[in-house]
Amino acid sequence: MFAVLPWIIGAIALVLAGMLLGRVIFSFSQAKPDTAPNDAAQQHNARLVSRGDFEQIRFTQVARGYDPQQVDAVLEQLIGMLREPNSASGAKLDGAARSYEAIVESPSSEKER
Repeated sequence: MFAVLPWIIGAIALVLAGMLLGRVIFSFSQAKPDTAPNDAAQQHNARLVSRGDFEQIRFTQVARGYDPQQVDAVLEQLIGMLREPNSASGAKLDGAARSYEAIVESPSSEKER
């Protein structure tokens, strides 16, 4: 019984080492994603934000949610708009906030809850 135990432990260690090595090799062999579609999506979202068409903003889905670069770019643009006092873009954000509040507070939305 005890003579077999080192062989079992060795086999498990060998399998785990092989899995780790395969993972490392596979991660280096993966092709790098093309950034051109990402740039096009960022430019499209930037135009939508500048027009105040916030409902149409879309992000590329990646393995764990949305593409962080696209989300960061939109957030940076929105923060810049909020920091501009008395600008047309600030009015667009204010109008979007009022539209959202009207939707949330509408009687039809309360029925859905």
